[in-house]
Amino acid sequence: MTSKFSVGALIGALLLVANFWSYPANALTFQFSFHNPAVNDPAQSLVQGIISGLQDNPGNQAATSVQVTSNPAGFGVGEYVGNPLANNFVVQAGAIVGFQFLSLGGLNSIPAVTCCSLGLGFANFSAGLTNSAGQNTQSPAGLTFTLVPQVVPLPAALPLFATGLGALGLLGWRRKRKAAT
Repeated sequence: MTSKFSVGALIGALLLVANFWSYPANALTFQFSFHNPAVNDPAQSLVQGIISGLQDNPGNQAATSVQVTSNPAGFGVGEYVGNPLANNFVVQAGAIVGFQFLSLGGLNSIPAVTCCSLGLGFANFSAGLTNSAGQNTQSPAGLTFTLVPQVVPLPAALPLFATGLGALGLLGWRRKRKAAT
């Protein structure tokens, strides 16, 4: 009985370690916001969006998704990663420290937003959104990035491992109790 329990516990522990070992690194998601410059929107609306698919890595990397999620001026909401002219981000210690993103609407958007242009530039933390496809949008705008906290999912093998250990313990307890009587 003891050797069967030991073998079962060892196999369970190895499966748990293998599950953690093979667990992929999580991509980071950032929210961004900026006040649209008057040259792009006379009301200087607060534009908000999400950048997804970045890793905490000091090198240049492309975002897998750049979306404008809200714009009170009513234009430009949608996905801007299709075929942008520039898509470079540098993330260190959970913060975006370098970036250049430019999508000029109908000129290069497949299947992204075709009506509008979005630019996020490193100089003076500038950003802009215009409702004209093909228009450059770089103007100072008070761009901010906020890291979205991630919920770490429970690995699928953990409940299975705990159930297996509980079942083996119950079987051992019953056998020990039966042998005592």
